Amino acid sequence: MNARGFNSPKRVAYAGVRLLGFFGVWIAAFTWLPGLPVGAALIAWIVCITPKVRGVSEEFQNIDAPPVPPSP
Repeated sequence: MNARGFNSPKRVAYAGVRLLGFFGVWIAAFTWLPGLPVGAALIAWIVCITPKVRGVSEEFQNIDAPPVPPSP
């Protein structure tokens, strides 16, 4: 990954497949397993991943960029 995102369309496609697999596994879990434990696991995962996502977001927000000259 570079500053603007993924380097190649191949990596974007691979990320899409992984995302579909992720959602597919959660749908299968809710379908075949008891809902309460699966829901609790999903909530625990969201609580665990949220600070990490915010940290990555802050890293991207703190990139120094050259000042933009004012328009005439």
